[in-house]
Amino acid sequence: MTNVLKLKAKITEKGYTVETLALEIAFNKATLYRKLNRMKTFLIKEAYLIAIALDLTESELNEIFLASKSHKRNTLNKRSVIIYE
Repeated sequence: MTNVLKLKAKITEKGYTVETLALEIAFNKATLYRKLNRMKTFLIKEAYLIAIALDLTESELNEIFLASKSHKRNTLNKRSVIIYE
């Protein structure tokens, strides 16, 4: 799941608006808005284009586009597995 708040912060930090970023990556503005509002998910190639345009580090790319839904839930599941083993 995409960390939209971090992505929007990076867009602003790099001096872009949604409109200017959409132009930069040759993306439909309405589609980018839908993806930022979590109505659709980003494809890998779209994340890659955004990462290049925003000059994201590998760490930032992972934090934004590979964010888990709930880190707490993942931790609890790991504990559950350990308890039941």
